[in-house]
Amino acid sequence: MLALKPGDPASDQQKITLALVAHIDQVGAMVTKIEEGGFLRFAPVGSIDPRILPGHAVEVHGKNRLQGVVGAKTPHLISQKERTTTPEIENMFIDLGIDEKKVREQVRVGDFIALEQSPLMMQDSKIITGKSLDNRAGVAAMIASAASLSAQRHQADVCFISTVQEEIGLRGAVSAAYGCKPDLAIVIDVTHGDAPGLEDKSVFKIGDGPAIALGPNFHPLLGKRLRETAQENYLPFQIEPISGPSGTDAWPIQVSREGIPTALLSIPLRYMHTAAELINLDDLIASSKLLNHFMYNLDYSFLEELKNC
Repeated sequence: MLALKPGDPASDQQKITLALVAHIDQVGAMVTKIEEGGFLRFAPVGSIDPRILPGHAVEVHGKNRLQGVVGAKTPHLISQKERTTTPEIENMFIDLGIDEKKVREQVRVGDFIALEQSPLMMQDSKIITGKSLDNRAGVAAMIASAASLSAQRHQADVCFISTVQEEIGLRGAVSAAYGCKPDLAIVIDVTHGDAPGLEDKSVFKIGDGPAIALGPNFHPLLGKRLRETAQENYLPFQIEPISGPSGTDAWPIQVSREGIPTALLSIPLRYMHTAAELINLDDLIASSKLLNHFMYNLDYSFLEELKNC
């Protein structure tokens, strides 16, 4: 998905195009076999933890959307050894609760499967949990920025991009970068939030603002401009050092075409790639405000600074 908000540069300024990028796909699964009795075997699409699957509600995208549950051997009927190990996905199945004939009428091998979980606002009204906040949170921040920008005069053309297939190899960002041809880009994604048992150096505190990434995957001057913009507007932020490829859409965009100056802004999120992902809405709002202030002050002179850095 792609939308363009044209800029209105000063008469003495050349045009510049900024891409805001947030992936819209989610992890899930795919039907690989329909077994006797109508049970479905499946394989993961993207990185999914098998430990969370047994007993989990799912939605199978067949001819119609079908509700099901991931089944596995009941603990009463397995060996002692099996009780101490996590069942492998190959040994799990989906039970749709209908007979085999109806299953075969509705489902084909290759149909996709989504984890099923309604969003939940927790006791603190700033905290929300649910599925696919990786990366619905980033997309929401981008949309909120687009809504705010609609009433502002700004010089840069802004291209809002929702990419697909990020979870299976960062594929959508490649074609998006070629289609939009941006002069620079900011990717909005999620990063690991703090939780018990995790090392402080690997996680970021939810509620303390988005994380601005530093490292070889990101243009240093673009990251610096984001940090300065946050400080000037009293917006909270954290620093995320990434010493190699980021594993986000920032990586393929950086090396697309002749090379595109790229930054990464990440919303801290707990329990990634589960159906109970959790964020603080203040981080989402701070991300949107930071993007807005950055876009409002962007002009061609900054692109010249990037080129001469």
